[in-house]
Amino acid sequence: MIGKGKCVYMIHFDRPVGDVSNPHGSAQHYIGYTTDLEARMKEHRAGNGSKLMAAVSAQGIAWRVVVVWPGAGRDWERQLKRRKDTPRWCPICGQQEVPHSEEAILVEKESEDNEQ
Repeated sequence: MIGKGKCVYMIHFDRPVGDVSNPHGSAQHYIGYTTDLEARMKEHRAGNGSKLMAAVSAQGIAWRVVVVWPGAGRDWERQLKRRKDTPRWCPICGQQEVPHSEEAILVEKESEDNEQ
């Protein structure tokens, strides 16, 4: 996995978190920004760093990092979040090409030490 250096990443949850009966009340993806991906994944595994990842951890939902945009900044993270179409370009559940900032790295693997 990519170590230090700024990047934007997408996490895919193995099942939705939240109110699945409400299409706008559940999530199956998380988009984040960091300057140290390994440290940020440790925070997420511990249920820290974001409310959504804390809920995922508390519910025992497995997750994996599926795309990393190395060198991308907060502006790219905001653009991706504003699109609100992450399921369409998630490499696991989507049908569209992954948006590119610079070069996206498709990871599609279980997060390391993702213990719930």
